[in-house]
Amino acid sequence: MEGVIGVDANLETQKVTVAVAEGGPSPDEMLVAGRVDVQMVCGGCSGAVTRILNKMEGVIGVDANLETQKVTVAVAEGGPSPDEMLVALKKWGENANKTVELAAEVEE
Repeated sequence: MEGVIGVDANLETQKVTVAVAEGGPSPDEMLVAGRVDVQMVCGGCSGAVTRILNKMEGVIGVDANLETQKVTVAVAEGGPSPDEMLVALKKWGENANKTVELAAEVEE
């Protein structure tokens, strides 16, 4: 997203910190879309998941955590829903023989 300098998604605290440039998007224009559970066994898996989600219009940042097998995604208002992200990840999961599903607790 234009004007976003960096994103830090912390699964432990369940918070996403977004650094924006002057004139960048306001907090009201950004939100955390949710979390998905993804079977990831290596850095290649988490890298693939991150690349897939970062290509989606409206995604600001992605944190794929191998240890917890959870992916937290920050999106701009009007960005992809957790279900839309799930569809994109399931396509990868089928090709990579991985399991992908919505986490029990999805933040919107």
